[in-house]
Amino acid sequence: MAFRSLSENVNSDETKSFVALNLAAGIAEGAHRPVILVDADRGAGSLTTLLGLRGAPGLAQLRDTGGPDPAGLLRRTEVPGLFVLPYGMA
Repeated sequence: MAFRSLSENVNSDETKSFVALNLAAGIAEGAHRPVILVDADRGAGSLTTLLGLRGAPGLAQLRDTGGPDPAGLLRRTEVPGLFVLPYGMA
């Protein structure tokens, strides 16, 4: 019953972002090459929000202008080999 109460209070968008981040971290820990997690959701529960990267340039700039070199927009995480491309400034 406690689990049900907990799950009712969790934002499903935050849950998806959290699960995606943990999966990517697990892959990065076992991989022998970099892993890039791309946030394509600009909503309140997005990966960008979860990681405190709101306002950082990212995918939106690439989409709108063809923008800067994508490699320059990647953000390093605390997990070795895991990088995040934030949604960006919409």
